[in-house]
Amino acid sequence: MPATSGKQKLVEEIEASLSGATSVIFVNHTGFKAMPEWRLRGIARAGGGQYRVLKNTLLRKALSRTHPQLSLQNLTQGPTAALFSFDDPLKLLKPLMSFIQDNEGIPVVKGAILENTWMPTEELKSLTRFESRHAIVAFCYETLLMPLQTAYISLLSPITTLVITLEALIQRKKKQEGGYQE
Repeated sequence: MPATSGKQKLVEEIEASLSGATSVIFVNHTGFKAMPEWRLRGIARAGGGQYRVLKNTLLRKALSRTHPQLSLQNLTQGPTAALFSFDDPLKLLKPLMSFIQDNEGIPVVKGAILENTWMPTEELKSLTRFESRHAIVAFCYETLLMPLQTAYISLLSPITTLVITLEALIQRKKKQEGGYQE
């Protein structure tokens, strides 16, 4: 009975971390030595996050309660660890990818939950070009705004041309009538 209550407490801790995190990056830590893992924990702490090795059974239970809409069957195959970010969802992504590059591809990223949305590894790698969530929002805003600006300029151009042409005709008409006054 005590073992079950201990596991239940662990599931609740994992649930709390999953619920409170803006992003959770899952990695397979096979072949990870103690010293690099210690450095990765330091990177997580420095970014205001947490690195935690998880038991797959307990993780599956916690995920089924916190993210039932996500189908994450492949996530819990092989040894699993998670980096929880409680601030900016991308804050730990760049340091993690840099760390992986320096450690010959270990740990292997399985994917992530970013603001309750599952992100496969390939999509995560594409997000590393952004500094923060604010940079992504600015990029999206700029991308959405550009066609509107182009449309505005396109619509404004004929009107401006018409006004200039009418002004020129008025000036010419005044000159022809001899009543030109400036």
